[in-house]
Amino acid sequence: MLNICFSSNAAIMLKLAGKQNTVFLLDDLSVGLLKTQNYEHRFEEFYSIYGYRMEDREREKIIFLDNYKQLIDKINHNDTIRIWYSYASSEYIGMLYICSIVSPDKTVYLTNCSEYIDDCIAVSLLEDTDIIECLRYQAALNPDELQIRKNKWELLLKNDGKLRVYDNKLITSDAYFDDDIKELLNKNMKPLDINSEIYHKYLTKKRIIISDGYIYERARQLSNKNKIAESEM
Repeated sequence: MLNICFSSNAAIMLKLAGKQNTVFLLDDLSVGLLKTQNYEHRFEEFYSIYGYRMEDREREKIIFLDNYKQLIDKINHNDTIRIWYSYASSEYIGMLYICSIVSPDKTVYLTNCSEYIDDCIAVSLLEDTDIIECLRYQAALNPDELQIRKNKWELLLKNDGKLRVYDNKLITSDAYFDDDIKELLNKNMKPLDINSEIYHKYLTKKRIIISDGYIYERARQLSNKNKIAESEM
């Protein structure tokens, strides 16, 4: 059985729990356009969000592309797949993506840790004991259930944008954080500080882990728009 998760931390914990045949998806599919022609174009989307904290672009690109290659190869060579995820946006959407590329003849199990662990923010943030607890649970997908998730992924492609957030339901809106960002911009906060402020607000108050890279990029865009508007007054 191949175990798939959506962070290196989660992969390490699963391997420590005895699940040695584990891979993770490096890409954060909750941000950036999804309608890309290939994985290199997808890297450009990923880099447009997280590039501000990368030192070596070409090295990161090689790691990114190799991660996709390894993931696809592992899926092709395993008949049974178990997807570990939560309602964290990157993990939930990552699950939909994996379901979209898995052939119907494979056996697919889902382990949604949010259903079994109280206050589960993300698989990557669980304790070792939580992972051990979740080992007991896996829900098999029949062909119809797998197709439902494939359809949800196709719907995401049709409603493509730069941001997808799971907040009790899946929301696609580039402007999801705009009110929070504008409020802090009015206090003359810099994009990097806004990034930290909003990230911790949603983590502590709503128990939602969000893309700090997206907040930074959106804050920078809105800040530039404000400057242009002020210059035209």
